[in-house]
Amino acid sequence: IANAQSLEKKLPEYFYDTSIADANTKRRDFIERLADLANQFHATGLRHRDFYLAHIFLTDTDQFYVIDLQRAFKPSLLAARYRVKDIAQLHYSAPGKYISCADRLRFYRRYLGRDKLTRRDRIFIRQVKAKAWKMADHDIRHGKEAPFTS
Repeated sequence: IANAQSLEKKLPEYFYDTSIADANTKRRDFIERLADLANQFHATGLRHRDFYLAHIFLTDTDQFYVIDLQRAFKPSLLAARYRVKDIAQLHYSAPGKYISCADRLRFYRRYLGRDKLTRRDRIFIRQVKAKAWKMADHDIRHGKEAPFTS
């Protein structure tokens, strides 16, 4: 992908430098567009199974691209489980140093399409966080730090 880099390697500048004009507005817009991307992808019925920031590229014109689709599939059973897994992978790979709790909540609200979360939405978010912590526990046992905890 020409003039693009994975979000794992580099987020847009306004995540690192808050002195940029309208940095907060740009961050919010970015988070909402990322949530829209995930929502649109899942609306097709597909699940990625490797939905980390390393597999989402951003061009210099702010266009998202999802790569490594060879493992993507349409589950006939357990679609909700794979949806949780995909979103947990995004949650896990988003660096805690730059992606705040408010950013994460904004992502979930946009992804779920609601301003006010329902009981079912809160259950979904707890499942996502629990899955991310399972992934982190595995890394911690092997001497690595999970990105979302940094």
